[in-house]
Amino acid sequence: MMNLDKKEKEYLISLLKSEPETSFNKKLISRLEKSMKQIKPRSAKRKGLEWQKECCEMIGRITGIEYNRNDDSGEIRSRESSRPGVDIILKGKAAEKFDWKVECKNTKTLSLPEWIRQAANNSEGMDNWLLLIKSPSLPGKKVAVMSINRFEEFSKALCGQ
Repeated sequence: MMNLDKKEKEYLISLLKSEPETSFNKKLISRLEKSMKQIKPRSAKRKGLEWQKECCEMIGRITGIEYNRNDDSGEIRSRESSRPGVDIILKGKAAEKFDWKVECKNTKTLSLPEWIRQAANNSEGMDNWLLLIKSPSLPGKKVAVMSINRFEEFSKALCGQ
């Protein structure tokens, strides 16, 4: 998969339009033009919140603590969009069992260095940040990113060391 900026897409469209019209060219032009349309902020926020809630459900399965999408007072909850801090708020037993500071991203374009900085800042100087990404640009569509130090600790614990 390749990410192109707006100028590159516009250039490709102009090249395709200068060629003889074929169904293949029309399809490519249509796909390029569609990819240049901005997602509405409201739609983007809804998409982000849905991914956060999906991550909350996963944490609920991992910890054995029920996540209720309709209960904002539970031990696992999704932070409202555009609020500072971690995206998933953990309290009580959930925080004890799952000591990660979670940042969630659901997007087509990737900004990994920026997101890692954000996740690390939200972990208040500790290495327990966890970045959960959902993107059609990624193989497998969903990935988790963590610090290498935390990965080593986690792996040693799994291997009984």
